[in-house]
Amino acid sequence: LFASKALKAELITKEEYNNILLQHPVSFYSPAIFLRIGLGLLVSIVSTAIIGLLLLLSDAKEPAPIMFFMGIASVIALEMSIRKWKHYRSGIDDVLLHSGILYLLLFVSFQFNFGQEILLSVFAFLLYSMASLRYLDRLAAILAPGALISLIYNIFDRWNVQQNSLVYFVVAGIMALLALVIHLVQKKAFFIAQHQV
Repeated sequence: LFASKALKAELITKEEYNNILLQHPVSFYSPAIFLRIGLGLLVSIVSTAIIGLLLLLSDAKEPAPIMFFMGIASVIALEMSIRKWKHYRSGIDDVLLHSGILYLLLFVSFQFNFGQEILLSVFAFLLYSMASLRYLDRLAAILAPGALISLIYNIFDRWNVQQNSLVYFVVAGIMALLALVIHLVQKKAFFIAQHQV
């Protein structure tokens, strides 16, 4: 990616670019944007069809176990697509990640009859945080602080605290703390698959 940008900017020659590709081959599958959208839509259709079939077979009496099964199956399929077929931002891995998290959150919602917003926010924060760390997904990295803000809002709402300026100060403090943490750790590699750029 950086080599192709350097070639377009005429910072390196075509021969240097070819040597870079020979010495550092890219094994990940990352298609163009339209193919990525198409693959993502295909995975969404297949996933929805499987859920519909399972709900029909169970007469939709127990949706919670089906959601749990689909969430775990999505994460397993995601790991297989990354490890075995080397997908990276191919549309397939994006949809599998977020649909798996959504199914697990629906499982938690069904378990508690959609009445535990605080618990749902905690699970959302944990799942999106793990997803952003494990898969370096940008959308998950944005949704994790969103879930944290939702958790704080629901806690204030449960305690019947006046939600005037206090909530906004707490949220602003959390966002400032997150910005500081991101600034401090953005150049550090935490996992074996990561390396410094």
